[in-house]
Amino acid sequence: MPDWLFETTVAECNENMSYTGSTQPYEPPARFFMSVLWLLSAIAVWLMPQRPTETAPPPTSVVLRPHPRWDMLDLVRVCSIVAVVCEHSDGWTYSYHNTGFVTMIVLPWLCVVSGVAFAMSRSSAFAYFARLGLLFAVGMGFNIAGDMISRPNWIHDIGNTVFQMSFVVAIAFFALVAWPLRATLRAELVCASSRANQQAADASPPVERQGTPCAYLALGLYGAAWLVLAAWYLSGQQLDVGVGDSSWAEHVGPIIRNTPWIASHVAGLLALAALHVALGKAPDGMLPWLLLPYIYVPRILFPMSYAIAPQLIMSYLFGLICQAQPLYGAATFAKYAGSYWLLLGTFLIILSMPNMLGRCDLYPAPTLWERFRWDTIEAVLTLLLLTKTLASADPCKLVTPLSWWALFAYCSHLFFSRVFPVIGLPSSTGVVVEVILMPTFVIGFKLRERCRADADESKLLASAAQANSEDREAAYGTFKQ
Repeated sequence: MPDWLFETTVAECNENMSYTGSTQPYEPPARFFMSVLWLLSAIAVWLMPQRPTETAPPPTSVVLRPHPRWDMLDLVRVCSIVAVVCEHSDGWTYSYHNTGFVTMIVLPWLCVVSGVAFAMSRSSAFAYFARLGLLFAVGMGFNIAGDMISRPNWIHDIGNTVFQMSFVVAIAFFALVAWPLRATLRAELVCASSRANQQAADASPPVERQGTPCAYLALGLYGAAWLVLAAWYLSGQQLDVGVGDSSWAEHVGPIIRNTPWIASHVAGLLALAALHVALGKAPDGMLPWLLLPYIYVPRILFPMSYAIAPQLIMSYLFGLICQAQPLYGAATFAKYAGSYWLLLGTFLIILSMPNMLGRCDLYPAPTLWERFRWDTIEAVLTLLLLTKTLASADPCKLVTPLSWWALFAYCSHLFFSRVFPVIGLPSSTGVVVEVILMPTFVIGFKLRERCRADADESKLLASAAQANSEDREAAYGTFKQ
């Protein structure tokens, strides 16, 4: 009898993974389950408690920003970029062995952090997408320069030139899709603040909370998309579109073929969040707990090749929603999980599968039990981040310079990774170069801060000297008279 705890059914998760015996997303049982899940999720949102009465309609032009800086988000971004730099510089063995849960953390957490940052951003649409466009242009400049040196025929495999910058394109797409939802959730944050102030002042009699026009618009948009995409998926149709013979076709192909499944699932999440706001439900943090099984249960039950594609946008949206409506009981969760983190980590290690190698985030494990173990660990790690169980401080003020370093390293690391082998050095030399540049950014920012401080001090001294001079002139004039 096989050992169900310490043995695995396969030795490696790869593109040749067979899911015989598992229900595929387009099989009738899967479509029936998804229709029931969508219905029950909508009913659950409908039955959630109403928002308490408030004194006046909420303003819609105020933009809120969390008061304390969340240093952990920036550190997660920096450390994830370090992992990406290693992965793309022939350090793939870390993800292949899932060392330190790196495969379950890096991409999902990058998307969660991006979603949280999007919720916190005060930028206009033009400024937000302009920054992403600039980042993409800089990264593509490095990649093209590297490919012109190392891959003479790079123009025939443009996907491998875009490479890591496709993540920037994905983030821009996620933000575009989620923009109406962000506006709706932001209006709810403003509503909570204004209601507290108005009730304290007792300015007007309480009125029943209703959804804002923005919420109704978002619900109409996402609800219509959900209905159309759900009907498309439930019809059992898959896209059969040729994607060419390039090395990137193997990544794009499964995503295109499963577009009805992915799009309907994502649209459902957006519609549920918009429905919650439009119905005037209390932002008590119960919605994220409802969305957590909505995200992970279908992923566990119905495996698909390149399953990370829907997971990334789901993680992004989950981070956005949790920033607007923090998880119910987050403080209690953080208290006990933080107190017993060693015990929790021990059980997560036992639940992990060290015998199963490969990218199980791209190609899920073949059995239901193995997929449950993998996704449970990923979900717990995400909760540890979003409940702030995992927290950090920045006493040395390193977060800002290292965040700028992370942007530079993300744009430039592929250039070094591909150029160094041309001159006889291993790709890993690029990791060394990027890491050496870390203190350069830190020192540069420290010097910049020192120069600014000196300039401000000089201005204050000059202002004080001028004020003293004016006082003396005034005094002299008085006695002169």
